[in-house]
Amino acid sequence: ARKFLQKTGRNLGVNGPTSMGFDMAKVACYNCHRKGHFARECRSPKDSRRTAVAEPQKRSVPVETSTSNALVS
Repeated sequence: ARKFLQKTGRNLGVNGPTSMGFDMAKVACYNCHRKGHFARECRSPKDSRRTAVAEPQKRSVPVETSTSNALVS
């Protein structure tokens, strides 16, 4: 357990309380790209570029209709 703590810097609660949190000063928001919070906690409006990519646009595709009704034997 000591080697894990030395390598990762995380205490898994072997000899005390669990300290598996994030350093919020290093966390960056994916919405506004500021540090200190997650995107789900962001107060700024959601990025419109991401919502446009997530919603597929409807396209009209021309369909060819065959008018020949030839009998094949």
